[in-house]
Amino acid sequence: MSNILEQAKLFFDACETGKGWEACSPYCHPQATFSAQAGARWQTSIRWQAIASG
Repeated sequence: MSNILEQAKLFFDACETGKGWEACSPYCHPQATFSAQAGARWQTSIRWQAIASG
């Protein structure tokens, strides 16, 4: 596995499992910015639950 892929997986794991900035910061450039679509993800989850419940 390439080093960049391994680093990407480690960064993704740190972000997605809620380990906080201390775990994510080693993978970030000091001037890096982020954005998220948490609302869109939440809405997708709600739709999935509605479909699953019939």
